[in-house]
Amino acid sequence: MIFIGEIAGILTSLFFAINSVIITKAGQQVGAVISNRTRVAFALLYLIVLNVLLYHLPLPFNAGPQPWAWLSVSGVIGLALGDAFLFQAYLSVGPRL
Repeated sequence: MIFIGEIAGILTSLFFAINSVIITKAGQQVGAVISNRTRVAFALLYLIVLNVLLYHLPLPFNAGPQPWAWLSVSGVIGLALGDAFLFQAYLSVGPRL
C-alpha cells in the first residue's frame, strides 16, 4: 500500500491528540492517579486476553528472568512514573500545551 508510513504517522498523532483530551477530562473528574490506574488495569486486561488468544498463556511465563527484569523496569519507569507525571501535567497545563 502506498503511503502506509505517512498514514500511520498521521493516525498516531491524531490518536495521541484525542487521548490527551480524553485523559484530561477524566483527570478533572476523578483525578490523575485514578485515571492512570484505571487505564493501566484495562491495558493489563487487554494484554492478558490478547496473550491468551495468541499464545494460550495469560502471561509469558516461559520467558527468562532477564526479559522479566527489563519488562519490570520499563513498566515502573514508563507506566508508573512517566504516565503519572504526564497525566498530572495534563491537569496542570492542559492538553493543548
